[in-house]
Amino acid sequence: MRVDGQNENESTTSETVRTAPMAFHPELSTSRRWAVLVSFVWASAISIMSQLTMTTCLPSILTEFDVSTEHGQWLTTSYMLSLGIMVPCSGFFTTRFQSRNIFLGANLVFLVGLLGAFAPNFQALVAVRFVQGLAAGLFIPLMQIVAFRLFPPERRGFAMGVVAIALAAGPTMGPLVAGICTDLWGWRAVFLGVGLLTLSSIASYPVMCVLSDPTQRCPFDVLSLAMLAVSFIGLLFGVSNLGVFACDAAQGLAESGLPLAVGVVALAFFVRRQNRLAQPLLNLAPFRDRRFVMGSAAVMLIFGVLINTEVFMSVYIQSDQGFSPTVAALTLLPGSVISASLCPFTGRVLDKHGPLGLAIVGFSVLVVAGTLASLVELSSPLGYSVLAFSLRSFGNGFVLQNMQTWACNVLPDRLMTHGTAITNTMRQMGGGLINASLFALMGAATPALGEMGGIKLAFAVSTVAIALMGVWLIASLAREKRGAAR
Repeated sequence: MRVDGQNENESTTSETVRTAPMAFHPELSTSRRWAVLVSFVWASAISIMSQLTMTTCLPSILTEFDVSTEHGQWLTTSYMLSLGIMVPCSGFFTTRFQSRNIFLGANLVFLVGLLGAFAPNFQALVAVRFVQGLAAGLFIPLMQIVAFRLFPPERRGFAMGVVAIALAAGPTMGPLVAGICTDLWGWRAVFLGVGLLTLSSIASYPVMCVLSDPTQRCPFDVLSLAMLAVSFIGLLFGVSNLGVFACDAAQGLAESGLPLAVGVVALAFFVRRQNRLAQPLLNLAPFRDRRFVMGSAAVMLIFGVLINTEVFMSVYIQSDQGFSPTVAALTLLPGSVISASLCPFTGRVLDKHGPLGLAIVGFSVLVVAGTLASLVELSSPLGYSVLAFSLRSFGNGFVLQNMQTWACNVLPDRLMTHGTAITNTMRQMGGGLINASLFALMGAATPALGEMGGIKLAFAVSTVAIALMGVWLIASLAREKRGAAR
């Protein structure tokens, strides 16, 4: 189904797919450009904070609604699910509509989160989180696309480093604010607080009035979006229920095997359809560049492990060690400060020297941090958790945002909006799948190893995955650098 009847039988290459050109807005002063970008960064920071507010108030919600930890993860997963479904649409929205109008509309939808403060049951709360994720799915790629449009390639590393402050600080500030609110007023106050922050973002809309982007009419392929949604939901449900196989093979086949099969088939049809359409919902031409594939895959894995680490750390510190939500959030705070402080600096390094050195340092530190996390014990002091997470955040400051910037910088301008949409789709969808996979692994291992043993096993497996990704990426970058030097 095409909204405006686009012929799907015409096959095109990336060169013939129309995309709104990148514009560096030479008419805007430097201060005006930064004012616009900071407004987008603030809106994105709020959505990212909201994404992980559930990590610290989750135990309180589980107790009130009598829900298990394994099912409680849907408060985070549902948000990532809807966010992941909307991110691929960002290429269409930023081509068809002005950035300032997308900014206002997404903020208004995000205000629906206020209803979470009055949720009568767990299912209603999950629904509210799903709607919030729809708006958040536009904030993050829009912020990055605006950064690429406002600044030329030689300044994008630093600009994306500033963007990364929201991506780095949000995941920890969210749990911290949520922890304080939960301790003082209960978890429902978290949704009221996010609503007030959203109103402050809407108040910055007048700053956007100077932003005028090139737009063009283009079709919105509803069928492609439906295929992608079915694919992600099937994969997410299938991966989340993998642990059922350990108890009952027949039930596991129905609850995990079948959704996985549906998800894979839907994804295959989605890819086939995008390659056949003249104007696809998501132009997959960037995948023809091996560097783009490597950078996007690295971002997907690193982000998924980061989200899972934050959730596991919060559960471990509160449920296993008996600390309050605020203490759990404060444990993650130093890491957030470290990562946010590093991002602009490492962005400048990327502009001047490329990604190889950053990858070597970043992945090495991530492996050390993951090893420390996998050795944690119930008797470990709180400082041990602070050290493990701070090291992980230090490593992320070198690679998480910089690999995405590098992956998009290798693309021509005409593919930038779709390249950004793809990297963010992989970041959110892949991150959600990785998080669900590690939860499933923990759940399957818990009967034999206990909850603490399951968490440690998940940390160990994710560390091995990070190490393998690092070896592949660093070897490829080194080989490319040697080839360029000849």
